[in-house]
Amino acid sequence: MVKALPVASREKVDLKDGPFKINEKCITAKGDPVLFLGVTKDKMIVKSVASGNEIQLPLGYKLLPYDVLKVSEAAKALIDGVVKEKTGESKPKLAHKIDAFFVKNKHTIKEITEALKDAPEAIGKNLRSNIFARLLTYKRRGDRVTKKGGGLYEVFFKTRKVA
Repeated sequence: MVKALPVASREKVDLKDGPFKINEKCITAKGDPVLFLGVTKDKMIVKSVASGNEIQLPLGYKLLPYDVLKVSEAAKALIDGVVKEKTGESKPKLAHKIDAFFVKNKHTIKEITEALKDAPEAIGKNLRSNIFARLLTYKRRGDRVTKKGGGLYEVFFKTRKVA
């Protein structure tokens, strides 16, 4: 198991170049991109590009030179998510749009489905299933969900921000 190094202990350690130069990008054996931060007497210290966590590795751990083609798909997805998160460009989620309808308590499942079918977040998704999954989430959180006549569901939220 790889253990993250506390920042306080890293500041006291004299880091030297190792198999790579300090702050040089490289790839782990699994295909995760990391920044090489240096070598202590018994550990290598790297920083994950995907998560930003500092990680201690044993001295014999195999690091490869950085190659975009060798980066794993999971790491690419994480890096894209981190970049979007840092720039503030998060795409709206379908759950947030569904919440907006249930806050009003005036729409049936069919009306919500019709209203959301052209939303970009709904492309390729089963809207009815997502709406019922959202109702189930409300129940699990302790909100009260009641079914009224004509396909209308009424949600009574606890005191917390919903949409």
